[in-house]
Amino acid sequence: MKEIWIDIPGYEGMYQASNRGNIRSLDRLVKHVCGMRKEKGRILKQRLLRSYMSASLRKNGKLKCCFAHRLIALAFLPNPDGLKEVNHKDECKTNNNVRNLEWCSHSYNTSYGTARKRSAEKTRKGVIATDESGNEYYFDSVHSASGIAGNHISECCSGKRKKCGGFSWRYAEAAIV
Repeated sequence: MKEIWIDIPGYEGMYQASNRGNIRSLDRLVKHVCGMRKEKGRILKQRLLRSYMSASLRKNGKLKCCFAHRLIALAFLPNPDGLKEVNHKDECKTNNNVRNLEWCSHSYNTSYGTARKRSAEKTRKGVIATDESGNEYYFDSVHSASGIAGNHISECCSGKRKKCGGFSWRYAEAAIV
C-alpha cells in the first residue's frame, strides 16, 4: 500500500497523518527566542501511552500529547454520525493502519470482539467455600461456583455477608492447581 499523507484537522500545514499509521511534522517557520526559525519536517516518534501509540504535537507554543489512532481517523475516516471513539478492528491497539480503524460508539468499542472475555479473565478471582466441617472447596471464579447466587458469594468474600448456600466464602490468594 502506497503511503498517503493528509493534514490533521486543527493542525493543517503543521502536521499530517498517513494511511500506514505514521504522523509527521511539516517544514515551517517557528517563533523562537531569537526570532523566527525554519524547522524541518520529520516523521514523529510515537510512544506507548496506556496501551496506545501517541505523538506530541505543538501548536501556538503549547505541546499536546495525542493518540495516533484518533489523529489518523480524524484525517482519513468520515464520521457523519459524530461517533466519539475509534476502534481497532484487529484488537491490536498499536496497529494504526487506516484499514484497521473505524469510528464507533463507546458501547460498541467496549464490547467489540474478545473485549468482554479479556476483561473477565483479567478480573476473575478464585474463591474457596468452607463448609461447617471445615472442608474447603476451590472454584476458579464466583461464576463457576454453580447453583449459588454469585453476587452473594462476592458479598461474603468482601465481608458484607457471613454465609451463602451454607458455606463461608473467601477469595483465593493464588490459583490452586
